[in-house]
Amino acid sequence: MLDQSTDQLRKTIEVCFIHQKRLNEAVQRIEHLFPLNEEKYMSCPSEEIAFIDQYIFRFAKLQDMISDKLFRQILVYVGENVTSLTFIDILNKAEKFGLINNKEDWMILRKVRNDVSHDYPVLSAETTAALNMLIELKDLLEKILKNFVDFLVDKGFEYTLRN
Repeated sequence: MLDQSTDQLRKTIEVCFIHQKRLNEAVQRIEHLFPLNEEKYMSCPSEEIAFIDQYIFRFAKLQDMISDKLFRQILVYVGENVTSLTFIDILNKAEKFGLINNKEDWMILRKVRNDVSHDYPVLSAETTAALNMLIELKDLLEKILKNFVDFLVDKGFEYTLRN
């Protein structure tokens, strides 16, 4: 394994954990609002709206970092050639290695995140439903990240979480 790719993998994991930390900080500030509806949203002070925005942003950034970088970097780390693979091929390999339970989970994460990102901040019943679902999906996203790190550690990857 090349030192440069290992170093890049460490940096990617570090960025993922930063997004996860900020995601959790935001959810602590807004979890009392959920389940959210249009009326509750409209009565939120701007500070709570800012934390909802932060939650959406950090969820999207964490998911993007995992899908755009971490999936591929982990597969390269274990010796897979991912150069010409499509994203669905990457998901299939991630499922094969047990990094994700099934690719449908990832597709649900992606769809709900996209629904919120495209419709928000225009508010509708569909948008609040998507926001509620996005809050519920946080545990799944965090579980996937944990599975990735656990998988790497089992393969001999050395990583220490910094505070």
